[in-house]
Amino acid sequence: MPVKERFEFIDHRIYTAWWQIANDGVIKPALTSVLFILLYPRISKFFYKDWLQKQVEIKELRDEIEKATLLTREESQAIQMRILRIKDEYEKTIQNLATENEALKKASAHNNEFDQLRKEAHQADRNRDITQIKNLVEDGQKILFAAQNASSSLSGIQLANVQSWVTGLGDIIQKNYGENSQKYADYQKIVATQNFYNIHSNWNSHIALLLGIAKNIASELQQNSTTP
Repeated sequence: MPVKERFEFIDHRIYTAWWQIANDGVIKPALTSVLFILLYPRISKFFYKDWLQKQVEIKELRDEIEKATLLTREESQAIQMRILRIKDEYEKTIQNLATENEALKKASAHNNEFDQLRKEAHQADRNRDITQIKNLVEDGQKILFAAQNASSSLSGIQLANVQSWVTGLGDIIQKNYGENSQKYADYQKIVATQNFYNIHSNWNSHIALLLGIAKNIASELQQNSTTP
């Protein structure tokens, strides 16, 4: 896909919730890395031990042949066949180990590529949230200024802008902090204020409180985006 469509696909089809990002972007890669670190040495140790044992057996057989003085042709052939069999088993062990090692390398490379893509998608999503909350802060300041200087209650397009602003602020709080967060609880409490949308010069403190929440979120998101 083109880059833009790829990120849109990730945002809307793959990572639609924070727990999916945590599961696919953190838990699974971390688990794969742990398994790679813990399992691969044990596999290598097993094959290496088997290889050493085969080498010892080959040496013992070679010594046995060299020291033997009265071996029949059948005994000599049996020993040689045994050596060949051990060598064949050793070569198969090395081949299996090489195949396993290549598979682990490919898995590690795939995880690194996926992790990089996840980080880029997450950063792009965070940048969009930062831009959105900055716009919400600017719009909130305009709304508060209009309310403080209004001779009567806001109505028409101004009131529609207020409703859109309140909804947008709630969406970004829910997305970044969740419905069980203190910020969302504070937001819900303010929105539940009686006569919330009867906004004029003497009734706008609740708008100022929401604007304060928006500024706080903007500061936190900006700080988190610059934190390594």
